[in-house]
Amino acid sequence: MLISDIIVSRYNDEDLGQIMLIEVDSFSVPWSKQCYESMIQRDNVILWVLKYQSLIIGYACVEYIAGEGDVHTLAIHPKYRGHALGYKLLTTICQHAVAEGYTQLILLVRQNNLAAIGLYQKCGFQIAGKRLHYFSDNREDALLFRKVLA
Repeated sequence: MLISDIIVSRYNDEDLGQIMLIEVDSFSVPWSKQCYESMIQRDNVILWVLKYQSLIIGYACVEYIAGEGDVHTLAIHPKYRGHALGYKLLTTICQHAVAEGYTQLILLVRQNNLAAIGLYQKCGFQIAGKRLHYFSDNREDALLFRKVLA
C-alpha cells in the first residue's frame, strides 16, 4: 500500500460501521453510533474518511462554525498508524478549510497522547491553552491546539 493509493473523501452512509470499529479501538471513551448519526446530519459537519480501496483506515469529524473548524475526533486504524496517514488526513482538512475561507482550526487532545501531539505540531498547530480535568474517564487534562489559516 502506497500513501498515493489512499483517498481522502467525505463519508458515505455505508462507511459508518467501519468507522465505529476504529472508534472503539482508538478511544477509551468512544463516541456512540448515535452520536455520529446526529453529527453527520448537521449541514456544518463533515465526516472525512481515509479509504484504501473499499476499506476505511481513518477518519475525522470536523464541525465548521463561525469562521473556524473544530476537529472533534480523528483516528487512524491501529494497523495503519505510523505511516503519515494522519498527516494526509489533517492536511486535506486544512486545505479544505482554507479553500472555504475559514480562519482557523482547533482541536483538543489528551496531554499524554504524544503521537497525536507530534502530528498536530507537524501540521502547524500550536498549543493555545489547556482544559483541566477534561476527560471523563481519568480526568486527564486536554491541550487546546490551534492553527491559524492563511
